[in-house]
Amino acid sequence: MLDWTISGTIFARSGLPFTVVDGASTGALGSYNYGPLTGLSLFANSVVGPLPCSSSATTSPCMTLSQFSSPVVPGSVASFGDQRRNQVYGPNFFDTDMSLMKTFHVPHWESAELQIGAQAFNLFNHPNFDQPVGDVSNSQFGSIVRTVGAPKRRPERRTAFSFLFQLTRHLQEIISRDVRPIAARSSNEDCNRRVAASKIKETIGSWAPVLTATEIRATAIARGRAIKRVNAWTAVLCGGVPALALGILFPARLPHWLAGFGAGLLWASLFEYLYHRFLLHLHGTFFAKRHLGHHASVGTPTEAEHVNLGGSPIWVVALFAINGIPVTIGDSLLGLGIAPGIFLAFAVYFITVEEVHWRIHLGEWLPPVLRASRAYHLAHHTRPDARFNIFLPVWDALLGSAGR
Repeated sequence: MLDWTISGTIFARSGLPFTVVDGASTGALGSYNYGPLTGLSLFANSVVGPLPCSSSATTSPCMTLSQFSSPVVPGSVASFGDQRRNQVYGPNFFDTDMSLMKTFHVPHWESAELQIGAQAFNLFNHPNFDQPVGDVSNSQFGSIVRTVGAPKRRPERRTAFSFLFQLTRHLQEIISRDVRPIAARSSNEDCNRRVAASKIKETIGSWAPVLTATEIRATAIARGRAIKRVNAWTAVLCGGVPALALGILFPARLPHWLAGFGAGLLWASLFEYLYHRFLLHLHGTFFAKRHLGHHASVGTPTEAEHVNLGGSPIWVVALFAINGIPVTIGDSLLGLGIAPGIFLAFAVYFITVEEVHWRIHLGEWLPPVLRASRAYHLAHHTRPDARFNIFLPVWDALLGSAGR
């Protein structure tokens, strides 16, 4: 037996109201505890009533400076503006999503079903626009400059394996456990209970899990590996290209390369320690919030997505720039000729740390000399105030943060 199911949602609403403000003059009332410090903006003056702004504002502004003006006039006392709150309305919103599914009943297993089909979000490819720019001090005042939601049609394939929980029989068994004799029941009560059981069955329907924990973990590992691979190639370019360029512009002998490589490993290890201890664990910062996601994901199916040291190539480039620029300037001023080796060391250290960190968290193979680093680093997740070097605790030992 084959079943087809068509379902969907249609979401439509009128435009949301907003108030035109004057962001440039908000500070004029700062001495009265009103303005940027309180997150409040001055309402603009208005000579019009309720005003709708449609999607046509993408090509022609729906508001002009002849309708709205700044409440602050040079040489006079600043005011709050005479505009009524929320008198301008943005464009309407319309979205249609639809799914088409075919259900296959699994033979010899009456409570199991396999569903295969397709889903489409924003089926009619209808663009929905954001509110127009409502700041009279902005050069784009009155114009719509961006869309909201999903402006492009997004078809997706979907497969689900579901179990149909047959609760009717269990409900009937519970109902039949009445302490009164069956003969004393009225036919009306039996009828009501059968109707209730039927409605519960129709309401509950089937449960269709989309992804299991194993599937989520596999997806996270695939994404994490892709990020790690891109980061490694970025590190090769950020370390290898400057090393090659500096080696050509300022030729150095092998001892200088080796000295620079050794100095670069120490530098990179120290930077890792300081960055981890004093920035990633500095409460309330952007870096700490992002790093907290890594700590919170340990032991979860999505752990692999939060293991990499850099979430994107831009992050890796920034790390190399922060360390590489002072190295280049210092080496050129002192004439040591060790910068090429330092850049190579940066690349090797970054790739090695990210790979070891990955293998520690994912439980993958480590060479015998590094196997103790697994327990060492995971202890940091138990006690985050110690063990800030990931696998070579040089600076942990020197600066007294190796823990117990």
